[in-house]
Amino acid sequence: MKYPSLVFVLISVFFFSCRDQYTSNATILLADSIMTQSPLRAMNLLKSIPNPKSLPEKDFAAWCLQYTRVLNKQDSVIRTDSVIKIAVNYYEGTSLDKYKGMSRYLLGCIYENNFESELAMNEFKIAESYFLKENEVNYLGLVYYHLGYLYSMDEYYEKAATSFKASHEHFRKIKNINNEAYAIREIAFALDNAGRNLSTVVGCYNMAQKYALNAHDTANYHDISFYYATTLINKTTEFQRAKDMLLAAYHFDHESAYYHNALSMVYSKLNMADSAIYYFQESSSDTLTLEKKTASFLAGAYAEKANGNYIKSLNYCLLYDRTRNLLLAKNKQSKLYRIDKQYNLNEKNEENNLLKIDNRNKLIYLGLMIVVVLLVLIVMMVMQWKRKREKLTHEIEKQFLMSEIEKKRLSLLSKLQSRLDTSIRFEELKLKLPKDSSLKPTYVDELLKQFVLTEVEWQMYVDEVNLIFDNFLDHLSLKFSSLTIADKIVLALISLQLDITSTCSILGISKNTMYRRRNTIKERLKLDKAVDLESWVMEIIGKIDK
Repeated sequence: MKYPSLVFVLISVFFFSCRDQYTSNATILLADSIMTQSPLRAMNLLKSIPNPKSLPEKDFAAWCLQYTRVLNKQDSVIRTDSVIKIAVNYYEGTSLDKYKGMSRYLLGCIYENNFESELAMNEFKIAESYFLKENEVNYLGLVYYHLGYLYSMDEYYEKAATSFKASHEHFRKIKNINNEAYAIREIAFALDNAGRNLSTVVGCYNMAQKYALNAHDTANYHDISFYYATTLINKTTEFQRAKDMLLAAYHFDHESAYYHNALSMVYSKLNMADSAIYYFQESSSDTLTLEKKTASFLAGAYAEKANGNYIKSLNYCLLYDRTRNLLLAKNKQSKLYRIDKQYNLNEKNEENNLLKIDNRNKLIYLGLMIVVVLLVLIVMMVMQWKRKREKLTHEIEKQFLMSEIEKKRLSLLSKLQSRLDTSIRFEELKLKLPKDSSLKPTYVDELLKQFVLTEVEWQMYVDEVNLIFDNFLDHLSLKFSSLTIADKIVLALISLQLDITSTCSILGISKNTMYRRRNTIKERLKLDKAVDLESWVMEIIGKIDK
């Protein structure tokens, strides 16, 4: 056993010595370590590296990963995936699951920002699988957050809520209250749109505001207030409270056009027609997307209603209904496209991954595999040789044991043979006597009894049979206490492979008596009547031999 253990240790050492490394570049490692606290400084460090393309392959891949990461951290718009794909392609041929996941996650963020939801969903799913292997809690939280966002965009609000809850749970584990606030905000939004209980939704918004304040994240606090106010406008009569929330967020965000539709609606609910029309007119200038048009038409319907222009209000309702249907059709088409293309996309990614693995570091892996195969073959040969030797030893011992048992059985049979022969001759003589013979059969019977063993003599033979076959008669006696010495004599003769005729001759009984005796034995052994006693005994002896 020592040699396989030593070989295992050597293989382990060899594997660990050949493990893939992330990077040994000090500047990249420093930028990585300060990224969360100081993205700008990390960016400057990465830019200070002259001609990154001239770096060794692993360092250049790490540079591409961290450069994309810092751009994403600063909310920069990344139009192309060419840089991060260098990292994706490199890490797919390594065992660095964490960095595989990071590169896939960043690629997903790029696709998401460029409104390529299907590609983004696929990359986030791949990233999730890698992060689960490494138990990267923070990155899992981020992945689930983005998955929830994509589900929300497609109006899968139940699935969105599930993803956001998973995101919150992972952020909670590492006590990241800032990200918890974002996750809880989105949980509230998803539950609200899924038609869940209003008190649950309001409770989530209150909790999200509390977490944002504790994290000193004023921007997120006002974002939460905007979502919260929208719910109050649509599902309660707390319009004044909603207006106060919206105005506070509006002024904090430098009077962004983002709030015009909501302000127009809340003023409409408060029957403040002038303010409602003002903010509606402000929102009308920003209708570049279908989503913004839909929101603007809905605000216009409420504003004109508050102003008493019911015809205009109706027209805006009709425009809202039309654009809303167009938006739903667009989202439905997106869902169908995702379903149709998902399999092909995954299949293509899998093929690409296999090609990358085949083409990377072929010589290193080939040499490693040769060494491992040789070591495994040596270990297998040693183990096979040991098994063959043990098997041969076992066979020899078994044959020797069987030989000894056979010798003892034959020895015991030879002791009984003379008795058996004499009994058989007297039986034959008895049959040949003429009916009117002066030598009556009773005398022959009496003479035959002189050659039948007594119970005491039989006990000696039973003891010898018991020793030959590993005390099997004693075991039966312990298990079935009703067995008598006469029963054990019959069982002993069966184990010596004497047929029923010879057994009757030795015991001096008829076959009918023997059949009754055997049935009695089967009852005492709790065997079914249909069971063949001889086969049953030989099966037990066969197990002992093995």
